[in-house]
Amino acid sequence: HSPCMASRSRSRSPVPAHGDICLSVRQLSGELQGTFSVPSTTTAGALLRHLQLPAGELFCIVFAGGRLAHHQSLAAAGVLDKSEVTIVRTPRPEWLPTPGLDVPYYVEPNYAMREFMSNGHCFEALSPEDLSTACVEHLGDEKCRCNSCDIEIDAADLPGHLYRSHDRGRQHRMMCEFINDALGYLQVEGWKLRHHGVQITWKRYRCDLCKGTGTWWKALVHLQCSTHHGNLCRLDMHPPAEPSNEERVAWANVGLQ
Repeated sequence: HSPCMASRSRSRSPVPAHGDICLSVRQLSGELQGTFSVPSTTTAGALLRHLQLPAGELFCIVFAGGRLAHHQSLAAAGVLDKSEVTIVRTPRPEWLPTPGLDVPYYVEPNYAMREFMSNGHCFEALSPEDLSTACVEHLGDEKCRCNSCDIEIDAADLPGHLYRSHDRGRQHRMMCEFINDALGYLQVEGWKLRHHGVQITWKRYRCDLCKGTGTWWKALVHLQCSTHHGNLCRLDMHPPAEPSNEERVAWANVGLQ
């Protein structure tokens, strides 16, 4: 069973119905990166990729109305035409799971991948970069790896694995949705783990209190079990009720490329 996912409240702001948004982007030091137009449906993650920011680092996008979630579109966040956004680099704490190593990547297919998944046409036109947005990588020797499903696939079988009208494509979609939901839960509640003696490494969690281990997405479920609560009482541990600002920002980026 998938973990219960925490609901996220979002402030309601006026959003552009259609068309492009003219952005003035300031990056890190506050120096102007540039002014350009992007579709209002552009996600925060896609904007970061467009700006070619270094992989492996954490960035957040802030604007007058608040902060964008990585997978949230500019329109949904309420970024208006002729808006100014600021790209801020944030440190990756040592206790934060590394995406692709300790937890899967958040799956955010680009336009070309979404089109193929929907209609099954023009697979040959997909680039390695397109495939990477569906968490697929080439291994060489006609082999590929789907990091969402955690399996190796013959390159010839890859179209059927991704096309949603195939059984395997439906399974792949369900796995991607499950991973995104589980990561969404971690992004909201994951800050609790280290206060409970739990850490996620190599896609497994380990609890120092209970000496237990399990699949990464079960880490937060473990915090609710009676054995863990008993050990908290025995050791007189009192985890905080709210995250620090550093924890809130860091965990909001878990699983993001």
